[in-house]
Parts: sequence; C-alpha cells; structure tokens
Amino acid sequence: GNVTKIASWRSALLATATLSTIAVAAPLVTYNHAQADSSATQDTIKTGTWGSASWTFDTNTGVMAIGSGTINGATDGNLYTFFNKQIGDPKAVKQVQISGNVQLVGDATGLFTDLFSMTSFTLLPGASLDTSQVTNMTNMFALDQSLVTIDLSTWDMSHVQSIAGMFT
Repeated sequence: GNVTKIASWRSALLATATLSTIAVAAPLVTYNHAQADSSATQDTIKTGTWGSASWTFDTNTGVMAIGSGTINGATDGNLYTFFNKQIGDPKAVKQVQISGNVQLVGDATGLFTDLFSMTSFTLLPGASLDTSQVTNMTNMFALDQSLVTIDLSTWDMSHVQSIAGMFT
C-alpha cells in the first residue's frame, strides 16, 4: 500500500542521488506571479514574492530565503527563470533556505534546476515545507552540480507520480 510506495520512493531517491548529504526536505519556487521589490532596505538585500511566498536574497552571501506562502511550479515557474528575470544571474544563488511555512503544490518539475552554484537546500528551525500536494518532482534539482546538502526527511511524497532525474 502507501507505506510500500513511500518506502520505494525513498529507496529510489537514496539510490539515485549523488549528494554528499541527504536527509529529505524541499521548497517550491515559481515565476508566474513573482515580483521584485525595488524598495529593498539595503542595496545588498532584494525582496519580493514567488507565488504567494515571500523571499529575500542577499547578494553578498548568495542566500535565498523563502518565507511563508504557496508556490505552484506549473503557474509560478522555476527558480532559475524567476531569478534570471527578477534579480540577475542564477549562478549567484549559493543556498536556498526555507524560512517560513512554504507549501508546494501541483507540478514541481525542474523547480530548483540549473542552480549551478547552490550548495545547500535547508529548512531553518521552525520552518516547514509542505510537499503533500506535489504530483511531479521530475528534474526538481537537476544540474545542481554543487549541491551537497539537502534534507528531505519531512517531505510527504505520497502523491508524487515521478521523481525521474530528480538529482541528475
């Protein structure tokens, strides 16, 4: 039943992942409804929304923090496209941190793909990443060649139909 399905998904993730550290956690980022706030308090801190999730990006440290809200990959786009259009070179992203209560919904295909310099994807204390409504995680972290740390331990993948190429 569902227990076997979840166990087999986790086994598949562990078997195919090429990361140094894996726990199991995830965020969702979209582009369609994203907006950058040009009135950021400091020149090095950029702020805005992705879907309905708030975000901040520190241009000095390369840390992208995603706050509370909902992100739908199918309608809000992936982080690479969003970042490229709203902020600048996606290679500037070195870390993605979930800092609020983020809900990913629908199709998360390629959501965090092509972030070549991203080394970690983490949940900060008190934050949550709800993946219970995600149906597709194909290529979610594909081509993230610097990624070494990700915590997937809290992810509910019970509705996910595909994880093909999730970490390729």
